[in-house]
Amino acid sequence: MASEYFLYIQLGKLLADSRNYFWSVKKYESYSGEHLKALTRHHNGHIRQRAVLCLGLIRDVSALPHIIKRINDWAEPVRKSAKQSVERLLIDINADYFVECLPDIFWLLECQRVDHREFVDSIIKFLSHSKNKKALFTGLSFNDKLVAKHSLDLLVNNSLFPIGVVFTETMSNCNPIIRMHATKYQLKEMGVGNRYVIEIMLGDRFAPIKQLALQYMIDQNIILTEELAFKLLVDKNALVRSRAYRLLPEKEFNIIEFYLDILNDAASCAVKRKIALCGLSEHKYERVVELCERSLDSLSPGIYICSLKIIVQHRGEDARDILLDAMANSCICIVKSALSLIKKEKIHVKNSDAQGFLDILPSPSNLSVYYSLASLLNKWDWLLFIVRNEVAGGAEFTKLQIAYWGECYNRSSIPPTEFQREQLKIFINNIEESFIVDKVNFFILE
Repeated sequence: MASEYFLYIQLGKLLADSRNYFWSVKKYESYSGEHLKALTRHHNGHIRQRAVLCLGLIRDVSALPHIIKRINDWAEPVRKSAKQSVERLLIDINADYFVECLPDIFWLLECQRVDHREFVDSIIKFLSHSKNKKALFTGLSFNDKLVAKHSLDLLVNNSLFPIGVVFTETMSNCNPIIRMHATKYQLKEMGVGNRYVIEIMLGDRFAPIKQLALQYMIDQNIILTEELAFKLLVDKNALVRSRAYRLLPEKEFNIIEFYLDILNDAASCAVKRKIALCGLSEHKYERVVELCERSLDSLSPGIYICSLKIIVQHRGEDARDILLDAMANSCICIVKSALSLIKKEKIHVKNSDAQGFLDILPSPSNLSVYYSLASLLNKWDWLLFIVRNEVAGGAEFTKLQIAYWGECYNRSSIPPTEFQREQLKIFINNIEESFIVDKVNFFILE
C-alpha cells in the first residue's frame, strides 16, 4: 500500500500542473481503476509511467490491455514500468485474462520500436504451462476470431492437447475461418483416413471446409458412403458437388437421372430443385435449357433466377428477350438479377426498353433498378431518360441522377444530336426545379 500511496501523491502533484490538464468525457473517481486506465493514455510520460505502475500494484487484471499497449510506448521508462506491471499480473489465476489479450500480445511482434520477441515468448511459455493450457483450450470457443486463432495456433504448435481434441472443440466455434484453420491442421496431422473426423468436416456448413475434406479423400482414395454422397450431391456449392461425384462408390452411377428425379419429384423443395438444375447444367445435360425455360413459370424466385443464369450461360446474347421479360417481373430480386446478367453479358438495351419497364412498374423499389438499366444507353439518351421521368423519380432523386450523369460524362466530347438536343429542351420546359434546368442547359451548351 505504501508504494501506491507515494505514487498517488506523485500523480496528484503532476496532475495539479496546468500543463498536464487531462480532459475526459467521463468523470472518474480519483485514482480508481478506470481513472488509472485513462491516465495510461496521458500525453505526459511521467503520468503514464505512474499510472501503469499503480495498475500493476493494485493487481487490476482488467487493465491488462491498457498496460500491454504501454509496453510499446515511445518513452523507455514507461515501457519498463509496463513490463514490470504485466509480470506482477502473470500468475495462474489470471491465465484466462492473458488468453483474452492474445491479440494485443501478438500485436507487439508487429511493432518496430523495440524487439518484443523475448517478452511475448515469456507469455507464451506461461500459457503453455500444464496449469494454464486449459485457459488456451477455452480460448478456442471465443467469439473474438483473433483470440480463437492464436489459441489454436499455440495449442497445435506446442502440442498441448491431442490434435483431434483441439479440432473437435474448434469446430464448435461460430467463425468459419477458425474452423477452416482447425481443418487444415487436422488434415495435415491425420495421415490416414479417419472417417469420424472427415464426417465432421463434411457436415460443416462452410463450403470451403467440405471442399478441403473432399480433396483429401480424393488424394487418399477414400470412397464416400452412399448416404453421404447423395447428401453432398445436393449441396449448394458447385465444387462440393463436383468432388462428391468423383468419390461415388458406384462408378456407373447415372448422375443425370439422379438430378432429373429430384427435379420431377413434387415433394422436392425449391432449394433442391434449383440445385438439380445447376447439377444438370454442370453435367452438360442437353435439354437443360428447355427445362430452365419451363422453370421460368415457377413461383419460386430462387428457381427463376437459377434458370435465368443457366439460360444466359448457354445462350449468351441470344437470351436477350428472356432477360428483358425478367426485367418486367413483379419480384424485385428477379429484376435485380436480370439487370446484373444484362450488365455482365453486355446485352444491348434500347431507350424504349428502359422507358417501357418504368411505365409498367413505376414502384419506388424498381425505380433505381430501371435508372441503372438506363445507364447502359448512350450518353444523351441516358440524360433524356432522367429528364423525361422527373415526375416519376421526384425532384431530389432526379438531381442525384443528373449529378451522377455529370460525373460519368461531363468530360466526354460527344455532343447530342439535333433531335436529342430538341427533346431535352422540350422536357426541361416542363420542369419547375431550377437546379435541374440549369444543369441540363449547362450540359447541352458545354
